[in-house]
Amino acid sequence: MKTFITNALLACACLSNVALAAENAPATESSLLKNGQFEELNGRGGAANWINKQHAGVRAYRFEVVEDQAHGGKRSLMLRRMTKQVWGKTEQLLPVTPDLIGKTVEFEVWVRSDKVGKKGFLIWLGASARSLLLQHVKSDRIGGDSDWTRHALRLDIPEYTTQLVVAVTLEDEGTIWIDDAKLTVVDPAD
Repeated sequence: MKTFITNALLACACLSNVALAAENAPATESSLLKNGQFEELNGRGGAANWINKQHAGVRAYRFEVVEDQAHGGKRSLMLRRMTKQVWGKTEQLLPVTPDLIGKTVEFEVWVRSDKVGKKGFLIWLGASARSLLLQHVKSDRIGGDSDWTRHALRLDIPEYTTQLVVAVTLEDEGTIWIDDAKLTVVDPAD
């Protein structure tokens, strides 16, 4: 009995460490984002380091890491509207270090869409100082059906920025899959 309890405690400790490692998955070498390929899962089976939200009300959006629609690697993140609601989005928040102030960053993400309504989906990149939004850029709304397509936005990081936010938002019916997301410092002349 003592051996059984010891083994059970060791198994729990190992599982806790695996979940913690996924939550703290490092950014890839060239990207400031963590888990932009959606390969790492959190303790609930969702995408580690990503926050899923919807506007309000009853659960209207489904967020799921899937293996049948990956652009690169083995997995992608699927967002599907199940019932009418203003928006559902996935986002990642990144602290800004002083060496990034004044630099230009590019948020790149690959998206596939199926039966997305006219309000579509959009890509968003913002800079804030605590809770004050200093600057942001967003794509045009994209609806309809599309195979994997690269979308990218650039933003000059203003003085006083403490946090960057990247997001993909679905604002109508349909399904989108996102994969290979990255945020990189780029030369604004390129």
